[in-house]
Amino acid sequence: MSTAFDSSDTEHMSRALLQALSQLEPAGLLNGDTEAFAKAVLARAIIEAAEKGERDEMKLVAYAINRYPHVRERLRSRGLSNDSAANSVK
Repeated sequence: MSTAFDSSDTEHMSRALLQALSQLEPAGLLNGDTEAFAKAVLARAIIEAAEKGERDEMKLVAYAINRYPHVRERLRSRGLSNDSAANSVK
């Protein structure tokens, strides 16, 4: 199913992505190797939530962050994240 987003929706999703990234940055999970991958996965999670009808920015952020444990495993499997940094985001 395809969902059309208006400019207000995309602004909310963009801000949610920036918020989600800013929450991961202090944990040391974003660096040159992981940032683009993390950004893509978080953006996808935000879009999935928006496609299900969520428009609240903070809920979009929470959905993306809650999906991140799955991303940590992917990063580890690709050798892009050290365990101490990956374990600091729960």
